[in-house]
Amino acid sequence: MASYETCTAPPRTTAAELCAYGISSIQESERLRSLSPDEAIAELEQQVGSYSLEVVADQPVSNRYGYWYCENRIYTHPSCKPQYDIDTESFFHPHERGDLPRYSTLTSLRIARENPGTVVLLYSPPGPAALDDNPDNVFRDIQYEDGQLYVMYFDGTQTHAVAVKVMGANGIRHFFPPEFVDQVEAIPDIRERIATYLNHPILTGLQIDDFLSRDYGNETVYIGKDGTEHRLAQVMRDLKSTFAGARSPEYQLDESTRRAIREGRINKNIIRDAYLGAVRTYMDRYGLQRLSLAGSCGGAEITRQKLDGLVLDDSLNLGGGFGLPGWYAGPFSSVGRALSDRSSRERRQEMCCPFCSKKAGHRIKVKAIIKNGTISCPRCKASAPYRC
Repeated sequence: MASYETCTAPPRTTAAELCAYGISSIQESERLRSLSPDEAIAELEQQVGSYSLEVVADQPVSNRYGYWYCENRIYTHPSCKPQYDIDTESFFHPHERGDLPRYSTLTSLRIARENPGTVVLLYSPPGPAALDDNPDNVFRDIQYEDGQLYVMYFDGTQTHAVAVKVMGANGIRHFFPPEFVDQVEAIPDIRERIATYLNHPILTGLQIDDFLSRDYGNETVYIGKDGTEHRLAQVMRDLKSTFAGARSPEYQLDESTRRAIREGRINKNIIRDAYLGAVRTYMDRYGLQRLSLAGSCGGAEITRQKLDGLVLDDSLNLGGGFGLPGWYAGPFSSVGRALSDRSSRERRQEMCCPFCSKKAGHRIKVKAIIKNGTISCPRCKASAPYRC
């Protein structure tokens, strides 16, 4: 069978593997070097722990995140250092949904602060990650297949927030005013529907304990990548445990990683190994030889053999796995949203099409489309199975 190949070098499978793992090791190592060793350890433990829960295990309820307010700005750490400021392009990519995620998140967090103890909800629906027709928008080929319901409240010191994956509007009807949902879902233009949801965070009027103790029924609200159905009653129990800080023990880095950080040896290999260690741990725990990550490249499947032999190209920096700057900084962030969602997206990579080349008698370069486990030629429409 003919195979696609790069025109100037052997196939660069490392790029596809990096995309599949969703690791932004270069940029994350640069950021961690700007923190103290203790801060860097705590930050990496939180991010890898969240990655393990939300991306590797594909659980619908995220970890709990904290947000602090200092001089009208919002931070992910009580020190309020500039590195923790969320109103930056490293946290929110301006091209993701017309920069509405940044606006809606900042608005929601401020509403929460102005209403202590009261639950605020923000819904980011499934659909296109780009709301414009700009061909250079890095989000243009990404389709979010799941909705994200953000639940938050202010305790007088900080705002606690948790994200819940839901399958579309039916997953939020128990929480949002039904007439509002019906009104928005009646909008014919999907881009306008997305913008309407993001522009309208909901102040529930319920204190956090009342919100968590209500009976919301028990319908399926999310189906994991392995087919597991997650029902609302269990999701609410997980949400309650997460807000209480009792859901699971904190993720801990191994001692060699901690020692390297304390000694100032923070580099992309340290970051890469920390994230891949979470993948290995999960695969070992369940005896898996293959694993698909939530939010991985279309149809990409990780094998244990490739995981054990993974070698990263020093020149690669795909920023979260698909050309985005930043790092996995929780569910509100652009990278966090894209990685934790089972995004249906395509990558384009310059290669030589064997079919076009054979017909023409010389090598023909194309921007091959990689999506849903298939690589195809936009010129001749030929396709072949693809696995990174």
